[in-house]
Amino acid sequence: CNFKLLYMNKINGKRFWNYAKWDLTINKGFYRTMAIVTISLVFMVTIMGFFIRLTEWRSRKAMFAGGDYANSEWFLNETLGVEGTAFVLSYLCLIAMIIFAGCINHPLRNKQWRITTLTLPATNKEKFTWHVLLMSGGGFFLCLSSMVLADLFNALLSVVTFGAEGTNSLMFSLGDQLANLANYMSDFKESDGILLLELLVANVVVAYLFTLTTFSFGNALKYKYNILITVIALQVIQCVLSVVFFLFALGVGIEFIDSLDEQILKNFIYGFVIVMLVLQTVLIVLMWRKSYKLYCKAQVTSAWNK
Repeated sequence: CNFKLLYMNKINGKRFWNYAKWDLTINKGFYRTMAIVTISLVFMVTIMGFFIRLTEWRSRKAMFAGGDYANSEWFLNETLGVEGTAFVLSYLCLIAMIIFAGCINHPLRNKQWRITTLTLPATNKEKFTWHVLLMSGGGFFLCLSSMVLADLFNALLSVVTFGAEGTNSLMFSLGDQLANLANYMSDFKESDGILLLELLVANVVVAYLFTLTTFSFGNALKYKYNILITVIALQVIQCVLSVVFFLFALGVGIEFIDSLDEQILKNFIYGFVIVMLVLQTVLIVLMWRKSYKLYCKAQVTSAWNK
C-alpha cells in the first residue's frame, strides 16, 4: 500500500504523456483558438508596421524627389527601420504570456469538466505540471514561432516593395535593442552603478515572473473571469500602495531621506531593491505552492467556483 502511494505521488512518464495526449485532444478547440488569436495579432501588428513604414517611405521620397540621397542607404535606414514594430511585438507577446498564465486551470472551468479531468488516471501533480508546462513553455514557443513567421512575412513584403537593401529583420532588430541595452549598462564604470543596474534588471525580470504567477494564482482561486478579476485586484492593490507610498514620502519619507548622507542613501536604495527582490521571490514560491494545493482541492465545490 505504501509502495503504491509512493508510486502515485511521483510523476510517471507514461501516465503524464497519456494525460497530455488526452488534454490536447479534448481541449484542442481551446488551444487552437488561443493559437489563432495570438498569431493573428502578431501578424496584424506586423502588417500595420509595414504599411506605416511604406507610407513614411513614400512621403519622404516624394519630399526629396530629385535628390541623390532619396535612394541612399541612409534614407532607407531612416525610413524603413523596424525597431518600433519589434518593440510592439515583444510587448504583445509579454502580455500574451500573462494571459496564458491565467488559463492554466481552464479544464476546471465548470463542474462537468472538473469531474472529467479529476477522475482521469493521473495524479494531481502530473495534471498540474502538464498545464503549467503547456501554458508557460508552450505559450512561449507559440509567441516565439509567431514572431519568426511574422519576421519571414515582413521580409517577403519588404523585399518585394523596397528591395533587399530596404529589408530589416524584426528578430535581429529586437536583438540589437537588447544588445544596446547591455552596452548601455556596461558604460557604467563605477562598481556601484553596475551593482544597482544589475539589481534593477533582476527586479524587472522577477517582477514579470511575479505577474505571471499572480495571474496563475488568480486562476487557481477563480476558474471563470479570473483574468479580469486579477487585473482589477492588481489595480486596486497598486492604487492603495501608491497612496501609502505618497503619504510616507510626503510626511516622514522626505525629511528622512534629506537627513541621509550620500553613502547611506545608496545603501538604503540597495537595501530597498534587495528587499523587493527577495519579497517577490518568496511570494512567487508561496503562490505556486498554494496554487497546487488549491488544484488538489478542486473537487470541493466552493462559492467562487460553482
